[in-house]
Amino acid sequence: MKNNNHTLYFNGTLGAYLMRVGESFLQLDKREIELHLRMQGLSKDNYVGPLNEIEKAFYVAQCERAVDYSGPLAGHNAGTFTTGDGRKILVTVSPRLPSPKRGKWTKLEKFFETLLGPEQDYLFAWLKCSFESLAKGDFRPGQMLALAGEAGCGKSLCQLLVTEILGGRVAKPYKYMTGASHFNGDLAQAEHWCIEDEHGSTDIRIRRAFGTAIKDVCANLNLSVHSKGKQAITLPTFRRITLSVNSESENLQIIPPLDSSLSDKIMLLSCGHAEVGSDRAKTWSEFKAELPAFVWFLMNEFTIPKNMRSARYGVAAYQSKALADELTALSPESRLMNLMDEVFFTKENRREWASDCQGTTEQLERWLRQSHFGSAVDKLLYFSSAAGVYLQRLEKKHPERVKASRKLGRATWTISPPSE
Repeated sequence: MKNNNHTLYFNGTLGAYLMRVGESFLQLDKREIELHLRMQGLSKDNYVGPLNEIEKAFYVAQCERAVDYSGPLAGHNAGTFTTGDGRKILVTVSPRLPSPKRGKWTKLEKFFETLLGPEQDYLFAWLKCSFESLAKGDFRPGQMLALAGEAGCGKSLCQLLVTEILGGRVAKPYKYMTGASHFNGDLAQAEHWCIEDEHGSTDIRIRRAFGTAIKDVCANLNLSVHSKGKQAITLPTFRRITLSVNSESENLQIIPPLDSSLSDKIMLLSCGHAEVGSDRAKTWSEFKAELPAFVWFLMNEFTIPKNMRSARYGVAAYQSKALADELTALSPESRLMNLMDEVFFTKENRREWASDCQGTTEQLERWLRQSHFGSAVDKLLYFSSAAGVYLQRLEKKHPERVKASRKLGRATWTISPPSE
């Protein structure tokens, strides 16, 4: 053969051939591939044993360059690698990272300053760790970045900038992360998983499922990649999740309750109204032009303060206090406390006890369901162990008001009235 460096691969699962063309690999039919092979000097008239040079190229691809997966893969540059379990992977295209270059980024600086104020340092630290990990290929885990503010304040524009900084590829993961879809092949190809609040649900069951998915996506390296009609394959991928949400209470509720297992995996920032020109197309063009300078600043001038650092994520999780307090007030256990205060401790509804309310989990639940607030209680305590779960959380959060005495695995609760 005149040229054995033709970089032709074969995906047996798809029955498809792939060839490097420029910086990427393209899936081509055999006729198209023959054209490229002839341009590389191979001929059907020259034989290597029983096969001509072009036939030999296809044979080598099937026998020596067969791969188990081919396609874009988040966090990986174009080329091949082998997984820990021996599967051969062909990544067909690289992420398009901005090249850091010293310069001015005055318009972006004004945008971030007016959007986030002092909290911009948390965004800068999150972006620095994310870009650095992606550039190095070390696949460091990262928290979900949630941006909460009024409609039109600039939070979605910030998400667009995240996409550009992290390679230019974006996917919508909300259906997958809430169990509405089992297919995630498109997600495996994007470094930025972007969620906007108009697609979210405030149903506590969906919020809980979303929270479980956040823990998995933020902490684990591998992703079970399952495209429709194809067999799932587990692959290492890089991903960062962002969420933009309006700051009204009903919208904030798409964010899962911030329990102890989730609070270190969410960065929740409060957004003001960013300074953006009326010509959005012009603004976006100017922002993109400044991105190399902004990334240079992140990599070379911005230092993450010691009090913001995290050994695992690079930057510690942070939640804006006002937003975190509002989410806490909207949590199911807080709603249960409010219902108990209304049923047990107001003059109109209180039962016959001197001060504290005492009863087993089952008794408390029955009294609540029999009250004038029964409909609200039914919606809140929608699964069999809900009352016990929420009471245990209240015991941890408010031990001065909710206490349990346990005997033989059975809890008797003492609920104290709110302070005057």
